Amino acid sequence: MAAGFSGTGGDNAITYTWNQASNANTDYRLIVVNQSVINTVTPQHNPPYSFVYDISDAGATVSQTVPVENGINYHAKIANYSNNLFDTDVSSTGPDMALPASGDGFRGNLNDTGVYLFADNASNDLLTEPVNFMGQDGSRGRDPLSGSVIAKESGQGAQAFDMTKLDATGAALSNQAQTWSDAGSEAAGTQWSCVRDNVTSLTWQMRRNKNDTLGENLHDADDVYTWYTSGSNNGGDGGYSDRGDFCFGYSAGTASTHCNTEAYVARVNAAALCGFTDWRLPSLDELNSIIYFGQVTPAIDDTIFANTNYHSTYWTASPSAIDSDQAWAVRFEQGAGELHRKRVPSMVRLVRGTQVSNK
Repeated sequence: MAAGFSGTGGDNAITYTWNQASNANTDYRLIVVNQSVINTVTPQHNPPYSFVYDISDAGATVSQTVPVENGINYHAKIANYSNNLFDTDVSSTGPDMALPASGDGFRGNLNDTGVYLFADNASNDLLTEPVNFMGQDGSRGRDPLSGSVIAKESGQGAQAFDMTKLDATGAALSNQAQTWSDAGSEAAGTQWSCVRDNVTSLTWQMRRNKNDTLGENLHDADDVYTWYTSGSNNGGDGGYSDRGDFCFGYSAGTASTHCNTEAYVARVNAAALCGFTDWRLPSLDELNSIIYFGQVTPAIDDTIFANTNYHSTYWTASPSAIDSDQAWAVRFEQGAGELHRKRVPSMVRLVRGTQVSNK
């Protein structure tokens, strides 16, 4: 049974093919599971994304197309079925079918988490998934496919994060592999003005001059801002437009220079950062999308997002649904969203591009 067992990945599907042996009347099942260890005795205990097919009494050459989800690594076995139990003597083990999507099929709205380690009841830094603790984050999504099935556009970013560093005109740096240097240059690839996320298609502002000195330039990493909007999406309170001088260019009598989020967005758009004039505050989902849960302090890839003040909070455009005086912010120390008083100055990393959601 099941000689020549193979599989071909496609967009949201895998087609398995095998040659039927002489005992074609024997009960067999094709089991497809998104983990490397398949429970053939009680297949109902396999994790989500599991499929079981009755493939008995098929012809000489048979196949089965399985509707699956892009970005999940699937494994398959063919097992003998008798008295409602799977025989543990599996007749053939199929290949690991990491799904190569057609076109942009792997490009979802949000990034994976970056988690690549596993845990059991004794350790939390295992490199392989324990048999008794299956279905963990590190075996799901884009991250397990990083470096094999998934080809990065620029090769930059931890795990399956795929980032391209951009210069002041919005063009990709010719040298993407260098690390940030405060004394560097875009020509040398040691500074960059923006970062394009090739998974979400969002572009992110870079901050610079992280040195605990406020107001050195428009993109100073140490500058902070109160949460403020004159629009209607404010959770019942527009916030605070002027609470003092803690950002570049502040002048008390000039509203356009005030250290609030709305005025700051307008100033960055007027400067056409990286050639773009549609910068805005990110939503909570969007700012969460660059959290790298594979590390903490910082929980962000600081080889890409250099100058991140991870002990501080970064504003989002998402107001609280329960307290009009608060809005959501993200702290990149542990990678957590938290409600923050709109009057309390916080940091900002602007974004541009089509808004995405994890819904």
